[in-house]
Amino acid sequence: MKRFLLVLAAIAALYASCSKEAAVVTEAPAGSPVAAVGKTPEGRPAIIMLQGLSLWTRDGDAAVWAKSATLADLVTIVGEPVELEYNKVKREYCEIAVADGSRYYVRTPYLAEDVMLAVVDSEKCVVYNEPRVIGATTDVVPFLTVVAVVNTVLEDGYVRVSYANADSVMVTDKWVRRECLVTGGDNVGAAVSLAVVGAIDPKNVELKLNILDGAAKAYSGSRFAANINNAILELRGEPAVTAEPAEPEIPSISETFKAVFDGFVIDYSTVNVRALPDIESDSVAKLVRGDVVKASERTVARSEIKGYLDHWYHIVSPVDGWVFGSLVDWNDAAN
Repeated sequence: MKRFLLVLAAIAALYASCSKEAAVVTEAPAGSPVAAVGKTPEGRPAIIMLQGLSLWTRDGDAAVWAKSATLADLVTIVGEPVELEYNKVKREYCEIAVADGSRYYVRTPYLAEDVMLAVVDSEKCVVYNEPRVIGATTDVVPFLTVVAVVNTVLEDGYVRVSYANADSVMVTDKWVRRECLVTGGDNVGAAVSLAVVGAIDPKNVELKLNILDGAAKAYSGSRFAANINNAILELRGEPAVTAEPAEPEIPSISETFKAVFDGFVIDYSTVNVRALPDIESDSVAKLVRGDVVKASERTVARSEIKGYLDHWYHIVSPVDGWVFGSLVDWNDAAN
């Protein structure tokens, strides 16, 4: 995670060097269907959900453009929402503090609080109005979109998300299938790097390559490492590399066991069962030493938590959720 934040800081510094015209992303027009975030307590952490989101200062009741923010930037809300005017249009803004302590105003709908970031890892991530099959819409969240998982508690395999669509409008209170998403700092960092590069003036090839070269090294273990490398090849005028599909093909977030593994005994005083295979995901239940569980799948990649490297396991009994492998005593299954 430290490496992820350092690279994001470098990206932000490079991106800020672009011209204002190249950096500004057009925000949602007045009257767009964005859900306003209500009043928020002072000092609440929040995440920027739009690449190139404008940061503003104020002159009385007027908003004055200052600079652009980077997608996934962590900021702190330091004041309640206020109404400011820009181009004779009044909108709601929220005062924030960025990493260096500087204060700006941003459009309230583009801040996400109490969320976990994830990346769309599916070419057809269908949007649902409600967490069930008949809630499907014709909308699809594009591959590599960074989304905020608003509610990490699974609802029959669905999670509630918010994200900025192709028109820079925030979409909120929608649902997607869990298997369409991947989490983890490297995956988010890789997706953010690609989003930053995609927003830079096409003529600024050198800046794009500088960012991508750094991302290729920092996120070499990411699910999207090949996408970064192919973006580099494209900028250099070289043919993209097509990876041969794995055989057999397995889901991106997890692999399913040929048979349900049972008899695993929790070997820790108290273990959190989490909604998603991520240490930051919500705890949906707690297990104690001696509890017997059944696992149906595990993550493809191993995660490092407090010095331990292991898979996350999806248990289906006695509750449904994910537990970290190092908290389970596999050897006592027969007993």
